Amino acid sequence: MVKSYSNILTQKGNVLIMTAVLMPLFLMLCGMVIDIGRAFAFKAEISRACMISAEEAAKEINIDIAQKSGSSSLTGNYSNTINRYFYLNISEPDNFSIKSIDYNVVDSTSLPKYIDVYATAELNCFFLKLIGIDSITVNSHGCGRLKKISD
Repeated sequence: MVKSYSNILTQKGNVLIMTAVLMPLFLMLCGMVIDIGRAFAFKAEISRACMISAEEAAKEINIDIAQKSGSSSLTGNYSNTINRYFYLNISEPDNFSIKSIDYNVVDSTSLPKYIDVYATAELNCFFLKLIGIDSITVNSHGCGRLKKISD
């Protein structure tokens, strides 16, 4: 069936109605993509900070014990090193908050193998607040390996 020219003229405004219905959905979808993209970028930033702080803490080997016995032993201030290098490698906290920084020395401080650094943060959302999600929790992990000093 072929529509006449006069029938097409009576259907004015259909595009306007469809645009009015679909535009808010499209804007909300774009906002969700922006917030989730920010969360992924922030996770990469926290992962980098965890890795750097774990690697720097792994350098806190007691050199005197290492030179005498050939084994690695951590000094007592490696926890301060973890915190210092973590906060040096993240941006200013304007729309996020660091909830926790934990670390674990695999084996013991007298003969360590690895230092694991774990971080948890909350990133405030902008557009996801429209659907009731105020923040996104981001978890990350970094590992620093200690090598045995050989003779």
